[in-house]
Amino acid sequence: MHAYQEKLVPIYIKLPKQDIAYIKFVLESYCDLGVVRTLDSSLGEIVILALSCTANKVYELIESLKGELNIRVIPKPHSAKSDWLLQESEE
Repeated sequence: MHAYQEKLVPIYIKLPKQDIAYIKFVLESYCDLGVVRTLDSSLGEIVILALSCTANKVYELIESLKGELNIRVIPKPHSAKSDWLLQESEE
């Protein structure tokens, strides 16, 4: 399946706000794994936009980071409603 045929999978994350830049750096060090968007920096809420073919790898990465970061997957937070890219992807 080609990337343009893949479904976008939002993975909502909560972590300490001081670790947002670190998680962006870690994720960006992997080619084509996903894109990090900050939803609410004061609450430490981010979303990782992954393709359906890479979502499992993102979950594995999050699991591996739990030893060094206070990071967890959360349900879609209220702050996601204000993100224009998420709104467009749900249409």
